[in-house]
Amino acid sequence: MGDIDARKPDGVSRMSFKVNRHPKDVRAPEHLFRQLRAYEELFSKSTDFLPYRHQIQLNAITEALTIIRGNHEIGQEDIDAVSQLSNWINYIFNEI
Repeated sequence: MGDIDARKPDGVSRMSFKVNRHPKDVRAPEHLFRQLRAYEELFSKSTDFLPYRHQIQLNAITEALTIIRGNHEIGQEDIDAVSQLSNWINYIFNEI
């Protein structure tokens, strides 16, 4: 609160964030996407819908994480990040 009152710049204003607006296609190893299948099925049970929409959404989030990291191939760290997010992306607001 002291930084705001004294009009000092905060640490966030000095950060730079650069995203390539025309990234190359992201390669996705099939064995990594299979790891997301369990979360897709759990989401479909909580919404009583087929898991196709959840599959598209989780794949898109995973690909976006890869692009933000500056890579062109999905890695295990992207899948791990999505699996952590999946604990809170549900419709009854409980851990899965």
